[in-house]
Amino acid sequence: TVVGVVADVKNKTLMDTVEPMYYQSAAQSYDASLYLLVKGNNGITSDVIRRTILSIDPRVSLGLVQDLDRYTALGTMPQRIAAWITTGLGLLALLLSAMGVYGVIAFTVAQRTREIGTRIALGANRRNVVQLVLSDGLRLAAPGVIIGLVASIGIAYVLRSLILGVAPLDPWTFSLVPMAMVAVIALACWTPARRAAAVQPIAALKSE
Repeated sequence: TVVGVVADVKNKTLMDTVEPMYYQSAAQSYDASLYLLVKGNNGITSDVIRRTILSIDPRVSLGLVQDLDRYTALGTMPQRIAAWITTGLGLLALLLSAMGVYGVIAFTVAQRTREIGTRIALGANRRNVVQLVLSDGLRLAAPGVIIGLVASIGIAYVLRSLILGVAPLDPWTFSLVPMAMVAVIALACWTPARRAAAVQPIAALKSE
């Protein structure tokens, strides 16, 4: 006799595939090892649960009684470790890329001192020079951002078993991360851009 229908669940681990399952009462299918899930307020502790069960049957052999969040945290430990490692590597890669962009732009500005001085002498203002340097830096980094975005799509599908609760093509991730990358690149270009805007035309023209 069917007494109810419940939603599909992952019975053992969060990485399990959902399979058809049905439940039977203990009277119909006895198992010496049973799990009891108790839902209540904050006043219900493991000691209260233990005493309540033993008051019903003192002969019951109780195993570990613990909070569900703490119990499920053990199941997500590999995913959380992988997340911390990949986050650290990602931040390191972001720092190295920002340093690389800063170095290239700073070197380029130094090589273009005469050109920038000529532009200022012909009427370019500081804002024009800053925009010029920033656009050059963003243009330099754009292919890397695009290639990384495309590659991350393929990697997301390969690592989808380690991503819990997030779709491989999560729109927030694939929109915020490139925006953050562009912001970091623009910040790396900001100092060379300000230095270029401070170039004195006469000194620049006399540099060569």
